[in-house]
Amino acid sequence: MQGFLFVSGPLNCFHCAKRKQLKRNTRDFLLGAAARKRSVHYCQVRNSATSKSRDNTEHPTVSEDIERNEKSQQFLSLPEDFDSVIRGAFESAQIARQKGHHLIEIEFPALSAMRLSSADCGAYEVFDANRYHAVKLARMFASKGDHVAICVPDGVEYERVVRKNGDEPYITSNIRWSVVQPSYEGNPITSIWVKRKKIEPLQPQDTVCIILGVSCQELKSVEKLIHSCQRDDSPITFILFNVELDKLRSDLGLLGFPSKELQYRFLCRFLSVYYWKSRSFVKFLSQQPFLLKYEGALFRTYPNPWQVLLQTGDELQRYRRIASLDKRPTGVEFRQMITQALVLEPSIKEQISKEWEKSKQVWWEQDEKRSVSQIWKY
Repeated sequence: MQGFLFVSGPLNCFHCAKRKQLKRNTRDFLLGAAARKRSVHYCQVRNSATSKSRDNTEHPTVSEDIERNEKSQQFLSLPEDFDSVIRGAFESAQIARQKGHHLIEIEFPALSAMRLSSADCGAYEVFDANRYHAVKLARMFASKGDHVAICVPDGVEYERVVRKNGDEPYITSNIRWSVVQPSYEGNPITSIWVKRKKIEPLQPQDTVCIILGVSCQELKSVEKLIHSCQRDDSPITFILFNVELDKLRSDLGLLGFPSKELQYRFLCRFLSVYYWKSRSFVKFLSQQPFLLKYEGALFRTYPNPWQVLLQTGDELQRYRRIASLDKRPTGVEFRQMITQALVLEPSIKEQISKEWEKSKQVWWEQDEKRSVSQIWKY
């Protein structure tokens, strides 16, 4: 099974590619030297209830029942670099297209965890990383005969990516840069004496549209684009590529943002064909070990089930599958499953269970009756 976990061996990421393709090992890629200096330790797979790490703090471990699971369920078959990640996303998207799905979501970290946590990592660097990955994905679609438009939010971003492409919108004969909203090339001031060329989002021959870099406000433009380009004979496949859709959903309904109805009528129709998101938890306790630190991940490659993973090793950053679900778990369910997989004292579990009772699902996970589709959960 494919995944976005990494095994030992040299790695090539976008950030490394910008540094003359410098190769780093798995630990440098996921945590980096800075994280090693902080001595951040997580769960260790031992037979005892707790384990001692180098900083002499206690951390929870995986239960012995989970230790006795079949070896085939302990670890996933994992890609070694971003090339494998993009290939896995492409294969999952192709399967979804064959089954008639043409609204697709792909989500994974665009840079290494070390780089994303860096204070000098800005929005443009993340955008450029996503641009780098989107072009590689587009080339895979193009190799199968598709015509691909990679759409950025507006004319400003369009001018920027075209400059980086040598002032040429076409990457190859069947891959080009485009915009979500119709725009005009050049400076608006020059339009006084020079007629500017209009940039249309899609052309008749386009079969795949990869959308990246959009904000919550621009989701309405994405909806308008998709409704205006619907075809019955040859539908276009629209891909929301690393737009962090969960974060965008959380802004819906706020002042100055689209209403929550956008989720119920539009965003709920996107199928997550490749999804990876990790979460770290820190829990302060009233008894030893006082500070509980652990990490889990939610992972999915279509048409495989949703995988709930628990980090079990510090040195190799290994993960163990603790649940395989046909339906995407809510945020509360995910945290409960991750926490329940730890070996903890009964009193600690009781304390955490009381907090679970107070936890609530986010609004877009609650009301299923208002959504026109539940495809985003499956």
